[in-house]
Amino acid sequence: MLYLANEHLAPVLDPAALTDRLEASYRRFNRGGGVTPPRIDLQIPDGAGGEAYQFGIAVGGEAGGYVALRIKSDRVYHRIINGAARKEKYAGQPGSYLGLVMLFDTRSGALLAIMQDGLLQRMRVGCDSAIGVRLMARQGSSRLALLGAGGMAETHIAAISKVRALQEIRVFSPTPGNREKFARRMCETYGLNVIAVGSAKEASQGADILCSCTNSPRPVVTAELLRPGMHITAIGGGLDAEASARVDRAVRFGSANPPLGVDGWSYRDEALVFAAGDEGLSHGAARHFADIPANREITFADMDAGVVARENDRQITFSQRGNIHGLQFAAAAGFVYEQAKAAGLGVALGDVDGFFQDIRN
Repeated sequence: MLYLANEHLAPVLDPAALTDRLEASYRRFNRGGGVTPPRIDLQIPDGAGGEAYQFGIAVGGEAGGYVALRIKSDRVYHRIINGAARKEKYAGQPGSYLGLVMLFDTRSGALLAIMQDGLLQRMRVGCDSAIGVRLMARQGSSRLALLGAGGMAETHIAAISKVRALQEIRVFSPTPGNREKFARRMCETYGLNVIAVGSAKEASQGADILCSCTNSPRPVVTAELLRPGMHITAIGGGLDAEASARVDRAVRFGSANPPLGVDGWSYRDEALVFAAGDEGLSHGAARHFADIPANREITFADMDAGVVARENDRQITFSQRGNIHGLQFAAAAGFVYEQAKAAGLGVALGDVDGFFQDIRN
């Protein structure tokens, strides 16, 4: 069994290879080759300065492969930055975070690895957007607009640049210093033309692809940012009602499995949220990133049956993973485990003996 910290995962997180692995997993899932419930969040208010405790669980698995359990332990709160609300979190102390992925072998039942989730979390999301861009963005798309200047925005550049030849990236975030520093660092790291701009509207001008990568609890993609032929992704700060109505075609990678024996069960939001007490919390509540009419949405099953992702170059398109986080972690964690093991990375936990016990549970 291996322990894999972020520094062990960094050398093996190849965005192109992970994008391929995730898309293959989603296609198998749509053919019945995997299982995952929606993400589950437990919220416990405690009245400490507007904060609350949140415990997040995502679990899923693939037939004949891996099961992954991702857990997150967070103190969550909102703060206002330049007049806009932002969701913030920490564990232990501000600037510190706690998230782990446990990877199991479905063929033996063994625990194969325990890994930190920070880099894996970022890259899996960037690769999701790259899948959508590869499927739906116009061929020749070269201009990317980014709303957000954090770690998720960087993995969007890393992954999307593998599926489209990007010539210009415009980035906007509310804090000028953050976006300017981000743009300089991305230019140096990826050798791309990355420009910090003063508004979301300026970022979107002339863009072929628009990606929202913010921690805003409210929609940030408005109709005025859209133009014919654009492809959109959102992993935070989704589309408002008018922008959603402008989308001509959307792909959803998958929806969580219904419980066995529960007829007619359907749940499409990001998470099932359970809260202690009578008051619901606004910190990371169940949500979705766009309200696209059902007759405009397609799936991998549709595409396997011959439905095209984009019908013409004027369509505005949108892609999203859906609520299959657990399956995604099984595929992503399985991939990095294989790569890290082959490279001799990680800390062997041989003395623990895989946590096997001789007391029946």
